[in-house]
Amino acid sequence: MRIIILCMVVASTSFLEIKAQDGYDKINVDKLDLINKYFKASGLEYTLRKQWEKSFQRLDDYKPEVDELKNLKEQFSLNSLTQELAPIFDKSFTSSELKSIIIFYESEAGQKLALERQSISLKLNEVANKWEMNMSNSFLKNRLEKAAENNPSLRKMIENMENKKQK
Repeated sequence: MRIIILCMVVASTSFLEIKAQDGYDKINVDKLDLINKYFKASGLEYTLRKQWEKSFQRLDDYKPEVDELKNLKEQFSLNSLTQELAPIFDKSFTSSELKSIIIFYESEAGQKLALERQSISLKLNEVANKWEMNMSNSFLKNRLEKAAENNPSLRKMIENMENKKQK
């Protein structure tokens, strides 16, 4: 099973690498400098480095040989990852917009956002997940109560569950 998954990953990453390389090569050098400056100023470069390191740590389960790991790190360098991401920013922002974003991230507020972004994102996800769970539970409870209106045994089961929850 692991071999099949590994083959699928290799096949898909080869396709993505070719596609991303095409986009990367078309980016104006000045704009590419702005994109790299954005990566640094926003903290994205740090995040990508940590993700890159974790990706290689996950390979430890496969017990790669030293040379094998070295070759992979050369082929899939941190630079190759940023090259795959650069076309996204090239298409999403003009040079002028990137300059403005960089100015923000170089400000005190921007630096704080860069530092707090991951922590805030985790907290936002936690709140959103709880909200979704409460919404789903409310929906299911209403659906269950509606079904119990004409079903005395179901009504009794719901009452028993609510009594246990209150204890």
